[in-house]
Amino acid sequence: MTGPQSVNRVNGDRDATITGTITGNNTSAVQADVTKALNNVALPAGAVVSTGGVFAQLSTVLTQFALALLAAIALVYLIMVATFRSLLKPLVLLVSIPFAATGAIIALVVTNTSLSLPGLIGILMLTGIVVTNAIVLLDLVEQYRDRGLGLHDALIEGGRHRLRPILMTAFATMLALAPLAVTGGGGGVGGAFISGPLAIVVIGGLFTSTLLTLILVPVLYSLTARFTGRRTTRDLDAVLDAAEDRRFKPLGLRGSGELAAAPPAAIREFAITLTIEPAEGHAGDPEVLEALRLSGLSVEPVPGTRKMRIEIPRLPAASKSDAAAKALDMVRKVIPAEGYRLSEPEESAKREPAMAAS
Repeated sequence: MTGPQSVNRVNGDRDATITGTITGNNTSAVQADVTKALNNVALPAGAVVSTGGVFAQLSTVLTQFALALLAAIALVYLIMVATFRSLLKPLVLLVSIPFAATGAIIALVVTNTSLSLPGLIGILMLTGIVVTNAIVLLDLVEQYRDRGLGLHDALIEGGRHRLRPILMTAFATMLALAPLAVTGGGGGVGGAFISGPLAIVVIGGLFTSTLLTLILVPVLYSLTARFTGRRTTRDLDAVLDAAEDRRFKPLGLRGSGELAAAPPAAIREFAITLTIEPAEGHAGDPEVLEALRLSGLSVEPVPGTRKMRIEIPRLPAASKSDAAAKALDMVRKVIPAEGYRLSEPEESAKREPAMAAS
């Protein structure tokens, strides 16, 4: 008579455990094969089959990763809402995250690397890394719009000034991770099996998200800007001043609760100077200088250079930044859209006395 050497029970039911060692890199494929084989087994009545071990751990890890990713996206969104004071504009920045995941998957396929737990950690890291490029770009665009530039001009100027820093930081990060991606593959020593997939995921995601962010994010921002009202820093300061006034005034002197209208800003006259220079390969057109003179602007050459100094002696504005924005707009209306470079406006030493607002 034969029988089992020992009887194990789980929750009162008899239990038999079959163990094995996975020798391949694709755990999901092994799990699919095991499940398929178990489905073809004819079990006696009352017998139940369940899988555990690494299969159960893989399911738990994927669930925890999904929750962590959603929490990371939510936290990043809340921070950007506080930064841009808008609920719609941060959604434009979150477009960078799917681009990062796409690049990470492409990098894993190209390098023939399995998506493991280190790779999932790399995708979670990308959630906070890739949005920084879009934040740096759109924050400067918002500053230009607050200074009075139009949407199209603000996007062009913001892209022109932020293109180089964004590319430098992105490629510096990728190059720093390149040694880990090359030497940290499977079969390495110590933590190489962790650093390799993580570096590959971060490099691939950062590469695609950077390139697509520079193209698609400004386009989406220009579309969403039509549905969101622009609030300048001056408007926000007026609201905060009104709230502070209601809070600290004595009870008898407080208003009815409505925001008090901000007093009109004093209008002053500024003398603004900027330079214009023909672009490389462009000889310049004397008719452009003549058009500037006919517009009432003072034009004179800068000795030893191809630049021409343009001076606007009396430009009414509420602040220096407003005067600079008006000066740029005046000059851009006269010169061609291409073929000339403009410098940043500066306040001239010769400054007219302030005049009170009417």
